[in-house]
Amino acid sequence: KLRDGRLLAYHEEGSGVPIIALHGMGSSRLTWLGAAPLTELCPGARLIAVDRPGYGGSSPPPFGYSYSDFARDLEDLADALHLPSFCVAGHSSGGPYALAAAAVLPGRGG
Repeated sequence: KLRDGRLLAYHEEGSGVPIIALHGMGSSRLTWLGAAPLTELCPGARLIAVDRPGYGGSSPPPFGYSYSDFARDLEDLADALHLPSFCVAGHSSGGPYALAAAAVLPGRGG
């Protein structure tokens, strides 16, 4: 749960460098799940695939929600997962959300 009570659904697998992965339009965190386990494909990576607000298992965004607000949601998730820093990757329309995280959370998400 986020600080305002909304849910931010995610899937986590692997261990090592944390990578928060953001899906594109009309998709979900399942975009990032392949046929083979991540530990076989990318040893040393910890995938944290997030459902953006309003997609999959995540709550809808509140009125006026922005890219910066999403970055703060990722900060809440990172705090809950005890991540002092993390990488972000965005596919298609997930890209601007990844850029926002890098801009709003310098030194932490990038």
